[in-house]
Amino acid sequence: MSLKLRIAIVGGGIGGLTLAVAIGKLDHDKVIEIHIYEAAQELGEIGLGLTIFNRTWELLRILGCHGLVKERAFNYSRMGSNLVNSDVVFVFRKSDQEAGFTFLNLTLPGGTWSLHRSDLHQALLNGLSNNCHVHLSRRVLGYEENERAVTLRFQDETTAQFDFVVGADGIKSAIRRGFITANYPSEISSISPITSGSKGYRALISRRDLERKSPNHRALRTPMMYCGKDKHVVSYPIAKGNFVNIAAFVSHAEEEGRALDGSPVQKVTQQEVLDQFQGWEEEVMDLLKDAYVLASVITLAVQEDIDISRATEIYNTIRQPMAPNVPEIKSTCRLQLGEVPPPSLLFNPMMADRPRRSTRLPTRISTTQTDKSGTSRDGRKPSRSAGKRKAPEPVDPQTQLHNILESPKSILTTTDISELINAKNWNLLPENSQRALIALLPSTAFDIAPDARDSGPDGMVLDSSPSSRQLNLNIFHDTHFLGAAHTLQDHIFSGWFTPSHQSKLVAYLDGLRSGTLAAPWKDEVWERENPRPAVASANPAGSHSSGAASFSRTNANAGASADLKLPDLVKDGVLRVGDIVAYKRNFSQIGLTVQKDTMIQSIDPLKHTLTVLMPKNAIQSLGPSLTCLNPDDQGSEAIAVTISTPQMLETFILDTDGRVKKSQRPNGNAWKCFTVYRWRKGSTVDSTADQRGGRDIHGSLFYLRGSHYYDR
Repeated sequence: MSLKLRIAIVGGGIGGLTLAVAIGKLDHDKVIEIHIYEAAQELGEIGLGLTIFNRTWELLRILGCHGLVKERAFNYSRMGSNLVNSDVVFVFRKSDQEAGFTFLNLTLPGGTWSLHRSDLHQALLNGLSNNCHVHLSRRVLGYEENERAVTLRFQDETTAQFDFVVGADGIKSAIRRGFITANYPSEISSISPITSGSKGYRALISRRDLERKSPNHRALRTPMMYCGKDKHVVSYPIAKGNFVNIAAFVSHAEEEGRALDGSPVQKVTQQEVLDQFQGWEEEVMDLLKDAYVLASVITLAVQEDIDISRATEIYNTIRQPMAPNVPEIKSTCRLQLGEVPPPSLLFNPMMADRPRRSTRLPTRISTTQTDKSGTSRDGRKPSRSAGKRKAPEPVDPQTQLHNILESPKSILTTTDISELINAKNWNLLPENSQRALIALLPSTAFDIAPDARDSGPDGMVLDSSPSSRQLNLNIFHDTHFLGAAHTLQDHIFSGWFTPSHQSKLVAYLDGLRSGTLAAPWKDEVWERENPRPAVASANPAGSHSSGAASFSRTNANAGASADLKLPDLVKDGVLRVGDIVAYKRNFSQIGLTVQKDTMIQSIDPLKHTLTVLMPKNAIQSLGPSLTCLNPDDQGSEAIAVTISTPQMLETFILDTDGRVKKSQRPNGNAWKCFTVYRWRKGSTVDSTADQRGGRDIHGSLFYLRGSHYYDR
């Protein structure tokens, strides 16, 4: 088949290559010819590490470029808990102080993939089709366009014609300059690059070197985002975890939008970088000090590319396996944090007065503190009026323990939990204490010796000997473990472990079991606090009949959805054959709660009435032979009734139950007394152990009526 379209892509970076691979993948008939023009003498991608989310990973898989990426990338959720925390995107810490603290654990299913930029670049090169031709050392100076073709002009004074041209040639794009000049002359001033006001310093650190100095460093196991005012440091493992990528950013808002003067690459010293982050927490300084000399810096522009001729030189240096790790700068959006508020204030508005964790300064010794001779350090005698401090009374250890674990003012609410619960403190515990704590942990927290593993009948590995279990110390860095510890802190601060709260909880549970707990319906509370305008409905004599008054009250509670009747729901498929409609009402005046399950047996296609089955007498549930997927005949264990309103069904239920006299029955809204249970779509669950055959709750009749009304 002959070619129908010739496309030129100017620029051989990640953007240009991705476009070329995608066109080649979609061009099943091979009728599109692609030409990539790159100004450099060889294809390469500057930069160090990058992070790929699952959506981008799926696109790479569709393009067929995932093989090499998967081989060289580092995926947090697939490397095992011995190395990283699964599903973590970034852990955010407030770090511009000596005692930093974590204020957000950002997770996504599947986590992320991290890799060297050149690995992604190579994977895209491998994915180019045979109809794609790459031309090196061909710098494009501009283009000319007419009705028939687009003509590219090159630095070597040659030309080439194409049907379609795409500019992917970076911040100094000749294609963009020509396009804006020809089509948007008023926007010519926007062609020149401007700075984002940010500078970035990048480097790679050998995992072995960092582990030797700081074996428990978070950056070894977790992607980190260290935040401060107008500055932040990003780190994450790449190259299968053998290196840690570091990017330190400094932002100056007043420089944003200025013209980019001179070369975007400037030489700096390592000390200049360290001075920028003076006073930050120790683990940040360890990263910056361990990064081999930060040899270059790019003043960041609005877009990410820099001059390719200069960048290739940096790239080649970085990619030499035995060469020193020379960092480079890449553009970014400016992040201005200001003073980060406490984590509870950021993410829990109900706990706005929650104190910050681990933000207290060390206790300072007063300059007038006296020594043993009674003379202060500045040589003055203490005042006689100062008197002697009364010695603190001894505190019962058991009382002190209760205060720590229960009181909202406990020191645990203001302490970084990782400073208390960590591998170092674990090793300080006596053996009997370790055994007691191990008994509380799940099996996923342990490494099992190979000789202690048994296989069950289905091949599952069993841990038959508790003594063979050895705690995996990486559990102290696990996101879920730390999240549970922070939840414990919040519960202590909220007073959930105090005796008064426990007594309220016991009373609440007792009320649930006995059926005496009555809570107002949320929709009733809302309607009461947001009343609808009253609608007058007078009869011809000017007086309101009792029927009209009753309808007005019902409409005030249910809103406009009260116009829907039960046959309307049946007709529109809201209720179906096989649904269980469970009844429950508390008759507080006689101290009785009536519960009974009914099941829709059939639907009248003309009248849209329901025939339901219900157990006899005061029995609550239908038998398993009726609630299964293929029920038997009703037999003698159930009775069938035909109903057209919830009130009619309630009357049948109470008459069948026989414990509530007609004079004791309220005239309340029966819609709220019924809850619908239904199997999930495509479910094959057929549980005889569950009283409703494995059905899940679908909603109350009141809720389903309101939802269906607004859906219509």
